[in-house]
Amino acid sequence: MEINDLDFIKVNEVSPEAYDVFDKEQNKIAYVQLRWGILRCLTSKSVGNMIYEFVLPDKTNGEFLNEEQRSKYLNIVSNKIKEYGISMQKI
Repeated sequence: MEINDLDFIKVNEVSPEAYDVFDKEQNKIAYVQLRWGILRCLTSKSVGNMIYEFVLPDKTNGEFLNEEQRSKYLNIVSNKIKEYGISMQKI
């Protein structure tokens, strides 16, 4: 799914729901996961810098509860990635 000129490619459906994030040139720039109700965005899948971390208040576990919640929080994550300035970096 495309959000704010970033492509979020789902790499795991549940436990955790996870995405690789790519810029317009298809460079992998981030990894996002939702596990135990904690949404995290890192600069890489293995050992990366934390871009964003948030505990969801909506009693979720390893996946978003619905498409509205998914859209809301992935939009926040995309904005945090842009703020971090990672779009110029390649992983």
